Amino acid sequence: MNFYYFKKGRILLPVFCSFVLLLLFSCKKDPEHGRTVDPILEPYLDRFMEEGIKRGRTFTIDKNGDILLEFADLTPPTIGLCYSSRPVHIQIDRTYWKETTGSANRENLREDLVFHELGHGFLGRGHKNDSLSNNEWTSMMCGEPQVNGRDWMVNFNGYRKKYYLDELFNARTFAPDWSKPAAFNGHKGNFWYSEDYSIPETEVNGTLLFEKGNGELKISSSDNQNQLVALHRSIPISTDFYIEMEMSASFVLKDRSISGVFAGNDQSANYFTVSSGNRSYAVNTECVVPFAEVLIGDKYRHETYNKLALCKRGEELFFYINDELVYRNDYEGSSSYNTLGIIVPAKGGVSIKNFAVYTDENTTLRAAKPIGNPTPLREVSLPGMRYLK
Repeated sequence: MNFYYFKKGRILLPVFCSFVLLLLFSCKKDPEHGRTVDPILEPYLDRFMEEGIKRGRTFTIDKNGDILLEFADLTPPTIGLCYSSRPVHIQIDRTYWKETTGSANRENLREDLVFHELGHGFLGRGHKNDSLSNNEWTSMMCGEPQVNGRDWMVNFNGYRKKYYLDELFNARTFAPDWSKPAAFNGHKGNFWYSEDYSIPETEVNGTLLFEKGNGELKISSSDNQNQLVALHRSIPISTDFYIEMEMSASFVLKDRSISGVFAGNDQSANYFTVSSGNRSYAVNTECVVPFAEVLIGDKYRHETYNKLALCKRGEELFFYINDELVYRNDYEGSSSYNTLGIIVPAKGGVSIKNFAVYTDENTTLRAAKPIGNPTPLREVSLPGMRYLK
């Protein structure tokens, strides 16, 4: 079964999975043989069968097939159950289904959940906690036991979705090219704008204190939440770009504080985090679950300056720490950005120097004016680490 933990008021929610042994449910009464599928869940069952047929797997789940697929009021944080019984009996939590309604990638989240449970019930898949070489999960069937304190979030979007479906129906699927580690290839594009913050200036904007001088921009926060702060807002909305800066972050509320970089527009933002831990999250503000949690080890050095870079090439965003690729993401709808910036940690601060923007546009755009002063846009937060044993 899948375990998903939800906490209202949080933008980001981790995903948890757990496999149920037969003895655990020995007291449960098996449903009568026959087909009972909630009409809302019927399309997901159909898609599962269609994806299986594409990959040479067929199932006899027809009008007379033995399956009970239903909604139930499951005990939080459980959102999915697959009973070890025949007929296959799967329950999906009503509250979770409602919570995903407002997520921009709603259908992929729901497919991920239902397909995972069907993988237990019809493919005989248990949990698989192997990692690809870029530290993403090898399979959407990941689940307990926990490994390295990681959550079980799978980026079931974009080109990754095909790979995870291939692996669901064939556990021997080869690792994809996008999972291979990579260093920055040196292509920045044409220089457009830079800021050395040499002129002394102090400004207070809400809960943020901005101090410029000696080539640095220092931003201190008295807020209990992390904040997205825009550094640049004049880039053409569809152009490729590369931004880089040297940044040092101070984390006071270590369990909740994050920093990092983002690219966005008036509707949403994609951001990549660094924190006091050794992991990074890839997130979209309009999605209720992070795309991924990636262990970054010693790529990020605490209490000193790190070179952070964000690069857009076509439909993809690439996040680098000290010229090493941390994560690449092609989340659909992510190709239009006009705002670039950073995350200021709750009750903490950042220091920035050598901020620069490059684009693939003509260099005559170099005269474009950036935002006058850094501007707080919205609060963002990450959940605590939770799982069920």
